[in-house]
Parts: sequence; structure tokens; C-alpha cells
Amino acid sequence: MAWILRTPGLQRLVGGSLALITFEGRKTGTTYTTPVTYAEFDDTVVVLTKATRMWWRNLHEGAPVRLRLAGREVSGFARAAIGDEDDYAVVSEFLAHRRFDARAYGVRLGAHGRPVESSVRALLPHVVVVRIELSREPALTA
Repeated sequence: MAWILRTPGLQRLVGGSLALITFEGRKTGTTYTTPVTYAEFDDTVVVLTKATRMWWRNLHEGAPVRLRLAGREVSGFARAAIGDEDDYAVVSEFLAHRRFDARAYGVRLGAHGRPVESSVRALLPHVVVVRIELSREPALTA
């Protein structure tokens, strides 16, 4: 999947909701890259992942990241936290934009494809919300 997202023109094959996030391990300093689904809200990119996955822990205390979004490289600063009541609106909006993800997380969709409130609230303790504030400067590539 990563090579498709890095190849010019092939991004369209997998849709506009997939990105690559690159970050350093907080203990090892090793560079990691993983594919993620995302939604953009102004200058913030939001990524959801299951709390049982391990990669997000490198971003828990905040860390610089690089993203490959729709064929362009951008930089940002990411913070990750397990979802809570304060995250309800962003998680609900994310899942409204990414219905495939809603189904993958077991969230029911109601009228007009909107996530059902009780279903989103039940998901919150099991999902991590990664908020990435985008930089205005071009990304440095490694």
C-alpha cells in the first residue's frame, strides 16, 4: 500500500482518504511509516485508530510528523489520545465523512448516513484520536 501512496498518479486508485504518516519512535528513534485513513478539518488532519494498535503511542505526548496526503508531502505536529466525551463531535464528523471506517469500527449509520450517537459514544473508549496541526512550511523529506 505504501508504494502506491508514494507513486505519482496512483493515489487515485485507493481514494483520497488514505495517507502515509511518518514519525520517529519515542524510545528508539527509529523512523516508522504507516498508512492511515484521515479527514481534514481546516488546518488539522484527524486520524482514528484502534486503541489496541501500538504505533499511536509514539505520538501520545506530541511529536513532529510527515504526511503524504493526496500526493503532496506536508509536515505537522501530532498528538494522540484515547477518545473521550470531548472527542464526540470530531469522531462523529470523521465517521460521517468516512463511512467505510464507520462500518469497520462497528458504528451504525442512521438517517442520511450520519453515525448513530449511541454507537459513536460506545466507540470512544476504544479508539484513539490523532490530531495533526499542519505546518505552513513544506515538509522536509528524508
